[in-house]
Amino acid sequence: MLRYKLPYLTSYPPLNSGMPFDVMVGYIYGDSLARYAGLKATDNAIANMYYADTIRELAKYMYELDDYNPVNFYLWGRTDPLRRFKWISPMYVRIQSCERMETVFPDSLRTADISWADYIADVHVNYTIEGVDFGSPGLRLHPVKVDCTVLDPIKGQVFPPPIPDNIYSAHEVKHQGSSTVSIPGDTIQFEYTMEWDRTNHGEDALFGDSTLGNIKTGARWIQPDSEYIVFLSFVGLGQDHSGAYCSLYPESIIGTNSGMYPVRDGKVYDIRNDFGFGTGLTVAQFKSALRAKIYSITHP
Repeated sequence: MLRYKLPYLTSYPPLNSGMPFDVMVGYIYGDSLARYAGLKATDNAIANMYYADTIRELAKYMYELDDYNPVNFYLWGRTDPLRRFKWISPMYVRIQSCERMETVFPDSLRTADISWADYIADVHVNYTIEGVDFGSPGLRLHPVKVDCTVLDPIKGQVFPPPIPDNIYSAHEVKHQGSSTVSIPGDTIQFEYTMEWDRTNHGEDALFGDSTLGNIKTGARWIQPDSEYIVFLSFVGLGQDHSGAYCSLYPESIIGTNSGMYPVRDGKVYDIRNDFGFGTGLTVAQFKSALRAKIYSITHP
């Protein structure tokens, strides 16, 4: 449903004179680590990190690099057209580091969840396009492309270009919002599958089941003309001679809303209090608490 094609970077690491100093330092150090450190030495170093200055500094720099430009951060971490990385890639270091954060940070996976996400944003959903995946034997899945306007970019300041819709596809259905008001802001698109489990807790009495959509009942977790706080991550779809292919999926290791928190009656729907901010918060209160949590990551 959604496949971005990102051209390879023109320089590795992607440095420029206008970037913040911490971002420049993070790229230089991270690039050197990926080029010269061995696999075993890297694994051992990360495995021996505990909740102390070293891993907290690592979380800080990873957040700042990703926040500055998630597209470049993804390409630097995942692609290597110049064959510069001998043993490990920056993406390998990121994965190992985030998994270590899940274990050692004493905050119930919250720092790790924020660190895994390439984008965190307050968005307005403009429309959705539903498709049918016949590729799974005996199982018909329903992928969904979501087109949003970014109301507030909390993490991730640069967005991939929108992908035009394939309106001639025989199995796609578009659900357009009724609003005729044009909302200013960047566009971000992502993809999910309706059959995915949303809560990891089984039935949800307020929705009817624990999926992201139900073909029989018509229930949909993502609705046009609605506001959400979303956590999204790039997912690789391969490479060729001209660039890298990827999509954006909802991201959540906390799990109760699959990284997509609806705004209902002006309040963020988070009844299981995933981040410990409290329940029934207004959008402003939730984002203020989230930014305070992010500040604790970027200022260890």
